[in-house]
Amino acid sequence: MTITNYNGNVDLFLPSEYADKIAVEITSAKNKVDRQKLGQFFTPLSTAKKLIEFSEFSITSSEIKICEPACGLCILSCSLIEYLCTLNNIKEIELTCFEIDSSITEYTKEILTKLVEYCNKCEVVLSYTLIEEDFILYYKDVFDNNYFAKTYDLIISNPPFFKLNNYDERVTLAKEILYGLPNIYTIFYYISTKIINNKGLLLFLIPRSICSGSFFKQFRAHFINYIKFDKIHLYSTDEKIFDNHSVLHEFVFIKSSKVEFNDEYSIEITHSENIDSITNIRYKHNFSILKNLIPLATSKKDLEILQKLKTFSTNLGAFGFEVFYSKLVISKVEKLLNSTPCENCLPVIWLHNIEQAKFIFPVEHKYPNYIQNTENIKPFLIYNESCIFFRRYNNNDYITRIVTTAYKNSLNNYNYLAIDRLVGVLLNKSNNLPIETIYGISAYLNSEFVNSYFRMINGIINVTGEMILELPIPDIAVINKMGLNIKNGYNSEIDKLL
Repeated sequence: MTITNYNGNVDLFLPSEYADKIAVEITSAKNKVDRQKLGQFFTPLSTAKKLIEFSEFSITSSEIKICEPACGLCILSCSLIEYLCTLNNIKEIELTCFEIDSSITEYTKEILTKLVEYCNKCEVVLSYTLIEEDFILYYKDVFDNNYFAKTYDLIISNPPFFKLNNYDERVTLAKEILYGLPNIYTIFYYISTKIINNKGLLLFLIPRSICSGSFFKQFRAHFINYIKFDKIHLYSTDEKIFDNHSVLHEFVFIKSSKVEFNDEYSIEITHSENIDSITNIRYKHNFSILKNLIPLATSKKDLEILQKLKTFSTNLGAFGFEVFYSKLVISKVEKLLNSTPCENCLPVIWLHNIEQAKFIFPVEHKYPNYIQNTENIKPFLIYNESCIFFRRYNNNDYITRIVTTAYKNSLNNYNYLAIDRLVGVLLNKSNNLPIETIYGISAYLNSEFVNSYFRMINGIINVTGEMILELPIPDIAVINKMGLNIKNGYNSEIDKLL
């Protein structure tokens, strides 16, 4: 391939530099839609070098087996092997790469040939295999508990990241480890945990959701007994991680290793705004397999919040709360909806009725306010009593991760309320809490303190009811003071109380 705007000798490039130049040429020639179909975003050389630098690993053996799933143009492998060639003990490297995009594998082979020549000059023997098959389907037997096959000393990857539909063959294979809307990168990571040898290393550039709560917490449970997270670095913005690509994710570097069972250990966590900015936070997180939470702090204030939460001795679940979810879908009940009150009708609580610390009903909206009370809607009903409503989904209008409001039986002409599937309800089992406690809990959930915590453990992913129930809460006296002082209105004084 001819490299635009370069008249010099390309043989003077390092293999990683040559691969990076080719990546720029391919990206400019390939339309965005085609790249997104494969989740294809080439790793810029600067990012690849940062990942190697971040990893801080050493190799004692003279031989090493490396794998790069979804290798693209092998920019990561080239950067890694160029580094390994600086270590005097490395004499032999065996590299296995996977790539399914036939439009680029010709260039990948050319780059790998240059890498072999470079290694020869460094007196290192490099052999490589480029497998032009789907990495997940190639290793489908991993999902058989009796799987035994070749393993690697080190796996390095910037895997594709996009949602898979539930009918995808790869989802069917991996169904035991997937929850919610499956993202392909999680399957890449899981397979890698299975094909790494004892004491082997995993170096990954992936979305920060790998560290998030809820669905990803369940995903992590499948490998945290034998994979240890050694180091995690969070980048808050992606603008320089993938150069000119527009990628709407926060990303992490993760260094992890295969170990014997260890129920508690320390993870080194760092943060910087982007690939070029300095590290502004560095701390040790005591990871517990039982709790399986990885908060990613981005400021000293975040660290103070984490310390404060350790002093709270209970949570909403232990305090007697439970979550109600409805499966009401408007398309299935459309004929039962009414814009105005009618005989044998009940109010419907939609997402737009829930604002931060405000319950608004009725609302002039395309979704009617009432629904006919028939046998078919019974699964969507709750008894009309004091509770806390929360949004299960927040659009881009909200900078907060959680939006709740206390409800004090204001629609007292009705025995029941119908609940939309996008609205969650926190109900107290005993139903004997004073209203100031309900107000206080809602105010606590709406606080910047809690918002910061959920950002740390969940990033931009919506907060689930299960996560709310596990949230540590302050002493009930503090909760009641919030409720008495604030009633049903959010106030910044809450954070001072906390």
